[in-house]
Amino acid sequence: ICETHALRVGPATAAAAARRGGLFGVRTRPQQALASSATALRATSAIPLDQPPQADAGGGATGDSVEVKHGPALTLGGKKLTLMGLAYFGVSMTFAALVYALLIPAWILDFATGERKRNGRVDKVVRLWAWAAMRLMGYKAEVIGLENLPPASEPIMVVPNHTSFLDIFTISAYVPRNLKYISKVEILRLPLIGWAMRMAKHIAIRRSSRASQIRTLKEAVDSMKDGNSLVTFAEGTRSKDGRLMRFKKGPFTMTKRAGVRIVPVSIRGLYKWHPKWAWLPLATPKGVTLKIHPPIETKGRNADDVLEETYNAVLSGMPEDQRPLPRKSSAEA
Repeated sequence: ICETHALRVGPATAAAAARRGGLFGVRTRPQQALASSATALRATSAIPLDQPPQADAGGGATGDSVEVKHGPALTLGGKKLTLMGLAYFGVSMTFAALVYALLIPAWILDFATGERKRNGRVDKVVRLWAWAAMRLMGYKAEVIGLENLPPASEPIMVVPNHTSFLDIFTISAYVPRNLKYISKVEILRLPLIGWAMRMAKHIAIRRSSRASQIRTLKEAVDSMKDGNSLVTFAEGTRSKDGRLMRFKKGPFTMTKRAGVRIVPVSIRGLYKWHPKWAWLPLATPKGVTLKIHPPIETKGRNADDVLEETYNAVLSGMPEDQRPLPRKSSAEA
């Protein structure tokens, strides 16, 4: 079934686009690798949070919205697929194949020079691939708060909101830091992408296995102690509507054990371009912003308190259409 679909984008997102020109929960049903995020720490508990703070000056998007059309879409398995999505996939995979000419020598050099625990050269090649693939498709994100990133010599955990598979490409391409992700094991089995992630020592998790979850926790802590910086999507899965969900406790237990600081990141406006109900990006993303917040100390602190502070930091950078809806009272329910 082919159809033309329109997305709703708030005025702040549209204006930004115009200026630029255009730990772990258990899953009982395995999902297809391409339909899921490449990283999700899941936990069995989440902490209710108080009333969220107000959005910062760059975060509010309210009022009337404008339509952005992505053109004809094919519905397959209940999800949308567009020509632009297919083009994006083709370009990224083709460029990934070409990048292997650099990736393999980088891996050999890391191995030969004793950098096997960090694979910094491999990480740089992967970042180059993500950046080039995004730019070839005309996608450029605005980054705010780069000054909040600690020195590259300090391992950190980056905690962003998670609405799209493109979150990973966006962070890898536009955050100037070598980063490793915790990925479901199915992603690491994919040709090219998965192979590169294995070479860079990204961390695999089988979310249906408790033993795998425990092993992943240890590997993540050891990786940060070895000097690596990790990215963890603390919501545990992608948001269906782009609104920030509650955080899981697992990532904050890891940072406490590793003794590293957390850098919250708010990703604004990306969910509309690659929502959970689309196989691939619907169109070239525009008006996307990454807001990097000041680092949060974890040493000597309760993990629950760090969780709430991190959540509130990410939430403060969210536009109105990505903020949680007010909970209904028992009387309203």
